Amino acid sequence: VILSMMWLNGRLGAAFYNVATSELSVMEDVIEDNFNFPITKTLYRQCQARYIVTTSSTPSTFTNIIKKMIIQDSDESSGLSSGSHNYSAQATLTILPKSRTNYDDCVHRINCLKLSNEPVDMTNTERSTYLNSILNYNSKLMMHSLGVLLKFIDANWGKIALEPNGEPEFLYITQIRLNNLVMIDEQTYKELKIMQTKYHPSLFKFGATAKYEGMNLFTLLNRCQSRVGLQHLWKLMQQPTRDLTILENRFQ
Repeated sequence: VILSMMWLNGRLGAAFYNVATSELSVMEDVIEDNFNFPITKTLYRQCQARYIVTTSSTPSTFTNIIKKMIIQDSDESSGLSSGSHNYSAQATLTILPKSRTNYDDCVHRINCLKLSNEPVDMTNTERSTYLNSILNYNSKLMMHSLGVLLKFIDANWGKIALEPNGEPEFLYITQIRLNNLVMIDEQTYKELKIMQTKYHPSLFKFGATAKYEGMNLFTLLNRCQSRVGLQHLWKLMQQPTRDLTILENRFQ
């Protein structure tokens, strides 16, 4: 598995490619805690990636977390016996230069993507429309991650492929489902009157959150007396989970 991740300003987007199944998977932008990076860690553990890719435009805070996880895995693996069949190759982190992986170039690469399940004889215009129907182009970090992933595959296919003399095949695109994490897009937050995710708590003045948010679940629950508390509540509501232990801790 090749995992591409982009983190910026508290948001995380990702995409990965399974070399064995030729399946592409994407994760739309989500709010990510810039202290513990819980979603990043869950994604890393769940994907079991052999290659991890990001760009030099990604803050060092994020790349350092990835390096730390890889080192921890390496330390744990070193404790296994050399004859163990459960040993998996250590993940490697590749940081691509931002000059070759800017956002516009990555989107252009995505627009050239040919899927095995797309209609035959599709024109470029039709392909663009088709891709827009299965990808959220407004999810910029996800799109950037997917473009970076495709560019990495293009440049390194001979090193990573099961059949290096062939060409990469992309069967279809699916959504990444993280264990116990409920994925909710911005439009759903709005329609269900949960919160307006586009407004960050730094914009709020105490007692005036409704001016930005209107009447919704966030304003009903907000009894915070500090900006730190307000920001913490805002993050929690953008990280819905099925994990009962986490839910009980939040309730307390």
